[in-house]
Amino acid sequence: MKRLRAVSCVLCCAACQAAAPGNPSNTAANDAPTAAGAPTAVPTDEGAGGAAPEDPDLLERERAVNLIMKQLALAGEPPAGLALIVVPQPPGEKWFVGIVNTSSSAYSVVADMRLLSFGVMVPGKKKAFQCRLPDGLAAPKAVPELVAVLEPDQLLVDGFDPRLYCFASEGQTDMVPGALMTPRFGWAPETKTVYEKGRREQVPLDPQPEPFVAQTPPSQQDEDGAETTSDEADDVAADAGSVGRLKELQGATFALGSEYADWARAGLAREAPAGSSQSPLSLSLVRGSDVSAEKYATIGLTLKNRSKKTLRVYFRRELVSFDVLGPDGVEHCDPQPDTRSPDPLAFLALSPGRSIAITSMLAELCPLGTFEHAGLYLVQATFDANYGGKQYGLDAFTGTLESERPVTIRVRTGPPDAAPTSSMQVTALPKR
Repeated sequence: MKRLRAVSCVLCCAACQAAAPGNPSNTAANDAPTAAGAPTAVPTDEGAGGAAPEDPDLLERERAVNLIMKQLALAGEPPAGLALIVVPQPPGEKWFVGIVNTSSSAYSVVADMRLLSFGVMVPGKKKAFQCRLPDGLAAPKAVPELVAVLEPDQLLVDGFDPRLYCFASEGQTDMVPGALMTPRFGWAPETKTVYEKGRREQVPLDPQPEPFVAQTPPSQQDEDGAETTSDEADDVAADAGSVGRLKELQGATFALGSEYADWARAGLAREAPAGSSQSPLSLSLVRGSDVSAEKYATIGLTLKNRSKKTLRVYFRRELVSFDVLGPDGVEHCDPQPDTRSPDPLAFLALSPGRSIAITSMLAELCPLGTFEHAGLYLVQATFDANYGGKQYGLDAFTGTLESERPVTIRVRTGPPDAAPTSSMQVTALPKR
């Protein structure tokens, strides 16, 4: 396999890799055209035009493709056709996905990250299950605008956050150490029921109905420039050892390492306030949500007294602010007003070990549009306790508390009037 030195791809933020139609704020929509069409030229490591080699985005993209090609090489010489490669990364970092054309024929590929899914086998469980996008995020059919032509020695590449697919609103129980994950891209082959020697079995339909994730174009050009027929194109694909139409691509199975025991801790980068680990009170986010639209997004949190004495504290949900990492980047939610004159009866008395729990509608606490687009959001919380109650003779807790772990929120649909975009992009392998 030829070594790849130059790349042309778009790596979306960790929270928005599989945006549904109607998510124009996906990184790809801001930074690149759709996948269809010729590959975009980018500077090589010789620094030929464009961005400087030190550009961090360019270096990140180069790293993604190099990892994909290295993984492909480790798998041995692949059969001619399309190879699906997923490269997992440590918790909190983007994983990388590549579709590599190792054949001698061009393919039309639906470059839609919503088609990615994972078969998962969790240690201790008897049956495997599927991590896939729910209705509203998943792609029910091929979108013509997202079809890319992948020539021989080209690949599609992207980065994504696997939590969008293996979603857990109250902490991961599936993506754990030792879990076996099998990536798939496309639509599962349709089957029919048959009876073989009295036994009921499911066998694939032949031929398979549409949609197809990849197929050889209906017409191609021969060496003399003459257009070939679709039958001749199928013959070319057969000679190359590939299949003319593919419902689904499947990648190699891999296991998650021990670092995923602490998966839920990976999220927004932040520094804990000085002395927060010794604070008698703790703030915890305990639950995110999986919702159809922005207005339904909720978050659950608890405030707990972990000291050995009763503490008083003035606590209101409006005093909790949020940092949200989503498809549009980081948004800060700071409900108002911050200036209050609390009544003495408003101060809570928390006995040792006691906690209070609240659930908040984020649409009431965050700017309109914070959760507008379909995708994954990571949320952290901060509580500023500024009222000590001295005017009432109280010694209430004051200080700043931050949640230790983020929670995830998945929004399934976005604005209905936006055109679908793809964050995957064609990259040409350099000729040697």
